This record gives sequence, structure tokens and C-alpha cells, in this order.
Amino acid sequence: MQPEICESLPEHFPEELLETAYSLEVLHIRGVAWNYEDAIKAIHAFVDAQYAILGGDVYRKEHETLVPTFDSWYLNQQTLTWEEYVDESRKAALSYIEMYYRRNGEMYYYAPVAAEKGWKNVT
Repeated sequence: MQPEICESLPEHFPEELLETAYSLEVLHIRGVAWNYEDAIKAIHAFVDAQYAILGGDVYRKEHETLVPTFDSWYLNQQTLTWEEYVDESRKAALSYIEMYYRRNGEMYYYAPVAAEKGWKNVT
């Protein structure tokens, strides 16, 4: 995994998620994506570290390569406190990923865009 990506993740981010992350570097995107099961775990890891999930993108796996689907989700903070936003962003991300998985199956990967308090974009 790219050192810059590791540095931008929360401290104590689960090692197993670092190992299963699929780098988006080949698409010239600074970030990573996970399959359904690990994306759910990653969302919880971000939120446990008080990172909000600003949104995310969906990729389809084709011949060992990820291809953009141009499907995505996002959640604006609006008037929520940071703590409320972190909780609502978790709900929105999990809901979207669950729905996408139920409708489309296992060949998709999810790349959440997370930020710590103060809106420093981290993935």
C-alpha cells in the first residue's frame, strides 16, 4: 500500500484492512477500495476513530482490475455537530453499501472518502 495512504488513515487502523485494500493508483486515484465485507469493517474503523465518511465511490472488478461504475454516495454535514455527522455518515455509508450489494452482488468494491474533524480529506 502507498505510504501516503497509510499515513492518512486513522491511527491503529486494522492491519487486516490494510492488507485487503485494493489500491486505486492504477486508475490515478489516491485511495483504496474494499470488497463488501471489508468495506463494512472499514466504515466502522473510520467511525470508531471519529472520522466522518463524506461519501464514496463504487468500482466493479473485471479481470483482476477495478473499473469505475460512476456510482457514488455522499452526505453533507449541514447543521450537524461533528459527532452527529460522524454517526449519520456511518448510517448513510452502511445503508448505501448494503443496498448496492443486495442489488448488484459481490463483484463490486467500495472506496469511502473519510475525513477527520476539521475536514482534512484523508482518502
